[in-house]
Amino acid sequence: MTENTNSQRVPLSTVRQLWGTAIDSGAYRVTATADSGREADWQEVRRFDVVGRASQPSILLEHREPSVIAKTLLAYRRLRGHRAHAGRLALAAAYRTGLPVPRRSVVLHELRGSSHGSTEPLTAIEHVLGEPFLAHIGVRTGANAKATAQLFSPSGDVLGYAKVAWNDITATYVRTETARLTSLAGTSGVLRTPRVRGVGEAFGMPFVILEPLPKDVTRLHKPTDLTVGDLSAISPIARFDHAASTAWFERLMARLENFREVPALRKVVGSVLDLADRLSADQTRLPVTAYDHGDLVPWNASRDRDGSLWVWDWESSEEDTVAGGDAIHWFVHSVSGPVPRDLAAAILRASELALPTHRAIGMGTHESRVATAAYALATADRACSLAAQHRTWARNRVGEDTVLDVIRLGKALLGHD
Repeated sequence: MTENTNSQRVPLSTVRQLWGTAIDSGAYRVTATADSGREADWQEVRRFDVVGRASQPSILLEHREPSVIAKTLLAYRRLRGHRAHAGRLALAAAYRTGLPVPRRSVVLHELRGSSHGSTEPLTAIEHVLGEPFLAHIGVRTGANAKATAQLFSPSGDVLGYAKVAWNDITATYVRTETARLTSLAGTSGVLRTPRVRGVGEAFGMPFVILEPLPKDVTRLHKPTDLTVGDLSAISPIARFDHAASTAWFERLMARLENFREVPALRKVVGSVLDLADRLSADQTRLPVTAYDHGDLVPWNASRDRDGSLWVWDWESSEEDTVAGGDAIHWFVHSVSGPVPRDLAAAILRASELALPTHRAIGMGTHESRVATAAYALATADRACSLAAQHRTWARNRVGEDTVLDVIRLGKALLGHD
């Protein structure tokens, strides 16, 4: 990757996620100052203001008139917590009134006259969208991080949202979300979803462009913000069968077999396979969903002024899987936050809170325990998939020891010590 020598001022994770393949082609480069692009061979394509501490930036704001940037900063204010909202208000006020705002930059340049057969992602998105935009790029650092961009018109009106893949696992995420939202086409029962505005590829990596949410949506916060009816309807029941009969379990077993060859997973793969074998032997008949959401958390859901439920971020959706996992996931994170201190204990507590929903979709207490064991296995599988992609656990929120705790819980729920 080619960067300015003052690279500590560039959020490298975001550069790699959004422009890595473009930079590797030799046709683009990213620098930390606009001046470094004034050489004859390079032309500036886009420039961003970096917001946040130099060591931990939070967002890149495409450079425009201060009044336009101020307007974009105030979009979707009800989707943010009080602290984040206050920070956006202060930053917008600084831009609007001309108060000093940090001017650290990230500048994308293109090599003049290059013939590279593709364009960098934001330009490719602009071609598909058919209109110019300015972008806010979220800085993501987790193991499942991908480049995400909120898109605005040149005057600051919301146009939509885009996700861009940068490696194999994020390409799967983008394609999964694209397929699910295309099939839902904006609505499914009690919930509403964003529609797909367009899709494409940049240097072989897929992207998806989504329509904006309604302007008046309010983020959910409390466990009770979703009712039993909501949780029952989000993942429609297709049939009843045992867990090992599902397409989800077949896909999971294929992944687990591949995990045997991954050095980073040696400590956990045996225990994960053991729980999978025990679940395979269990003949309890469970409700099976046509599809689930896969990451149903308060920050992926909201209600509009009319009370309609909006749910987004369907990148972890699975087809033909054990029902009830969305309800457990909701209670894990609506009660314990993004990173529960003790994930196994949080799952056990969530399974108790999810029991009314499980009963509503045809489970008794025993069936609910087996479904929770399936959720524990799915949680371990997801953590292992991320560690396998990066060949390390260093970026995972769910680490090796936590995976082992979750696996022990799954075995206990199935009646095994």
